[in-house]
Amino acid sequence: KTDIDRKLIQGLFDFSDIISQDCAYSIESPGQLLDEMMSATRVWRLPEVITQTGLSRSTIYEMISRGEFPRQFNLGPRAVGWSSEDVLAWVDSKIGEVSQGNPKSN
Repeated sequence: KTDIDRKLIQGLFDFSDIISQDCAYSIESPGQLLDEMMSATRVWRLPEVITQTGLSRSTIYEMISRGEFPRQFNLGPRAVGWSSEDVLAWVDSKIGEVSQGNPKSN
Protein backbone atom coordinates (compact mmCIF):
# COMPACT_ATOMS: atom_id res chain seq x y z
CA LYS A 1 0.00 0.00 0.00
CA THR A 2 1.10 3.53 -0.66
CA ASP A 3 1.60 6.12 2.05
CA ILE A 4 -1.61 7.82 0.92
CA ASP A 5 -3.53 4.53 1.19
CA ARG A 6 -2.27 4.02 4.74
CA LYS A 7 -3.23 7.56 5.71
CA LEU A 8 -6.70 7.13 4.19
CA ILE A 9 -7.24 3.85 6.01
CA GLN A 10 -6.07 5.24 9.32
CA GLY A 11 -7.92 8.51 8.81
CA LEU A 12 -4.70 10.38 9.55
CA PHE A 13 -4.37 12.79 6.68
CA ASP A 14 -4.60 16.40 5.76
CA PHE A 15 -6.93 16.49 2.78
CA SER A 16 -4.84 19.14 1.02
CA ASP A 17 -1.89 16.71 1.07
CA ILE A 18 -3.91 14.11 -0.80
CA ILE A 19 -5.34 16.32 -3.53
CA SER A 20 -2.05 18.09 -4.14
CA GLN A 21 -0.12 14.88 -4.85
CA ASP A 22 -0.02 12.86 -8.01
CA CYS A 23 -1.91 9.71 -7.08
CA ALA A 24 -4.58 7.23 -8.18
CA TYR A 25 -7.27 9.29 -6.44
CA SER A 26 -8.78 12.04 -8.57
CA ILE A 27 -10.65 13.61 -5.68
CA GLU A 28 -11.44 17.32 -5.64
CA SER A 29 -13.15 17.76 -2.26
CA PRO A 30 -13.59 16.02 1.11
CA GLY A 31 -17.21 15.29 0.18
CA GLN A 32 -16.14 13.59 -3.02
CA LEU A 33 -13.61 11.51 -1.08
CA LEU A 34 -16.36 10.32 1.27
CA ASP A 35 -18.65 9.55 -1.68
CA GLU A 36 -15.89 7.52 -3.35
CA MET A 37 -15.21 5.56 -0.17
CA MET A 38 -18.91 4.90 0.46
CA SER A 39 -19.68 3.89 -3.14
CA ALA A 40 -17.36 0.88 -3.09
CA THR A 41 -19.35 -2.35 -3.33
CA ARG A 42 -19.38 -4.25 -0.07
CA VAL A 43 -20.75 -7.60 0.97
CA TRP A 44 -23.62 -7.25 3.41
CA ARG A 45 -24.80 -10.03 5.66
CA LEU A 46 -28.49 -10.39 6.49
CA PRO A 47 -28.56 -8.08 9.56
CA GLU A 48 -27.20 -5.20 7.44
CA VAL A 49 -29.67 -5.92 4.62
CA ILE A 50 -32.50 -5.83 7.17
CA THR A 51 -31.19 -2.54 8.58
CA GLN A 52 -30.80 -0.92 5.16
CA THR A 53 -34.19 -2.01 3.80
CA GLY A 54 -36.41 -2.09 6.87
CA LEU A 55 -37.68 -5.50 5.74
CA SER A 56 -37.89 -8.60 7.90
CA ARG A 57 -35.89 -11.74 7.22
CA SER A 58 -38.96 -13.64 6.05
CA THR A 59 -40.05 -10.82 3.71
CA ILE A 60 -36.58 -10.62 2.16
CA TYR A 61 -36.52 -14.36 1.39
CA GLU A 62 -40.13 -14.33 0.17
CA MET A 63 -39.35 -11.44 -2.20
CA ILE A 64 -36.22 -13.26 -3.44
CA SER A 65 -38.33 -16.32 -4.25
CA ARG A 66 -40.68 -14.10 -6.30
CA GLY A 67 -37.77 -12.42 -8.08
CA GLU A 68 -38.52 -9.05 -6.47
CA PHE A 69 -35.35 -8.62 -4.42
CA PRO A 70 -31.63 -9.13 -5.19
CA ARG A 71 -30.44 -12.70 -4.69
CA GLN A 72 -27.90 -13.56 -2.06
CA PHE A 73 -24.70 -15.40 -2.95
CA ASN A 74 -22.70 -17.99 -1.05
CA LEU A 75 -19.74 -16.81 0.98
CA GLY A 76 -19.01 -20.24 2.37
CA PRO A 77 -20.74 -23.46 3.37
CA ARG A 78 -22.98 -21.74 5.94
CA ALA A 79 -22.83 -18.06 5.03
CA VAL A 80 -24.48 -15.86 2.41
CA GLY A 81 -24.18 -12.21 1.55
CA TRP A 82 -25.64 -9.55 -0.70
CA SER A 83 -23.95 -6.96 -2.86
CA SER A 84 -24.45 -3.59 -1.17
CA GLU A 85 -24.70 -2.06 -4.64
CA ASP A 86 -27.58 -4.39 -5.62
CA VAL A 87 -29.48 -3.77 -2.38
CA LEU A 88 -29.03 0.01 -2.59
CA ALA A 89 -30.17 -0.03 -6.23
CA TRP A 90 -33.29 -1.92 -5.12
CA VAL A 91 -33.94 0.67 -2.37
CA ASP A 92 -33.47 3.49 -4.90
CA SER A 93 -35.93 1.82 -7.27
CA LYS A 94 -38.52 1.62 -4.48
CA ILE A 95 -38.01 5.30 -3.66
CA GLY A 96 -38.40 6.08 -7.37
CA GLU A 97 -41.69 4.16 -7.53
CA VAL A 98 -43.11 6.14 -4.63
CA SER A 99 -41.92 9.51 -5.96
CA GLN A 100 -43.52 8.69 -9.33
CA GLY A 101 -46.78 7.74 -7.64
CA ASN A 102 -46.47 4.05 -8.58
CA PRO A 103 -46.03 2.15 -5.32
CA LYS A 104 -46.35 -1.58 -5.93
CA SER A 105 -47.97 -3.69 -3.26
CA ASN A 106 -46.24 -6.87 -2.08
